[in-house]
Amino acid sequence: MALSNQYYWQPSFARLIQFDPQPCRARGYIVPTQPPTWPPKDPSDTLDFSADFGQDLLGDPGDAVANLVVAIAPNNPGDLALASSYLNGTVAVLWLTEGFAATTYQLTLTATTNSGRIISRCAFLPVQNLSNTVAPPADVTDQTGAPLTDQYGNPITVS
Repeated sequence: MALSNQYYWQPSFARLIQFDPQPCRARGYIVPTQPPTWPPKDPSDTLDFSADFGQDLLGDPGDAVANLVVAIAPNNPGDLALASSYLNGTVAVLWLTEGFAATTYQLTLTATTNSGRIISRCAFLPVQNLSNTVAPPADVTDQTGAPLTDQYGNPITVS
């Protein structure tokens, strides 16, 4: 008898952000808050990133995100791309792929709820080389292939 392994996927909590509903207030002045930032991804990764709009819907337990529009900047060929997305109550799950290393992308998520609320929030996603390692520096050698050393016996290298 053949056995199969059943797996029920769920979004990663490691890549979940929650949007603050109100900016911080200090003595009557609005202090702008920094948009949340997801953990970095590698350009070759395709991963799920989640955003929770629940704080914006407190007090209305029946409301949920019904529609989502995602804008990514910069948006050129090879930049970060939305592979797919789905909605689960107040949480939007985005499957993101590609992107250029050393680039931080701005994602603007505009959610429309079942009750007609329109909520637009911004988040950042840095893309970094996480899988590529930097090659060690090459040793400088003489004509015979022997490494050249400094006065302390350390090999001289070229970065």
